[in-house]
Amino acid sequence: MTDPVRLTVIVGSTREGRFGPTVARWFADEARTRPDLAVDVLDVAEAGLPDRITAFGEPPPAAVAALAPRLAAADAFVVVRPSTTTATRRP
Repeated sequence: MTDPVRLTVIVGSTREGRFGPTVARWFADEARTRPDLAVDVLDVAEAGLPDRITAFGEPPPAAVAALAPRLAAADAFVVVRPSTTTATRRP
């Protein structure tokens, strides 16, 4: 038997009231029904990432360093992000 493909689902929105975690949870649950996938969900809003990254050659912030192994372990990624539109919104 081969090892499962390690799939990381990334929730790419940090807005309050976002719908992304709901979509990511649904997708992850569906993906977990496949025995050939190992699914990890990474929510950037809960990761504690800084709003600025360090300069080149400087050590990364702890939150960035903590995510690196999870990202490096993945064989594939799915990014759940908000839809954007250029249409004018009505009040």
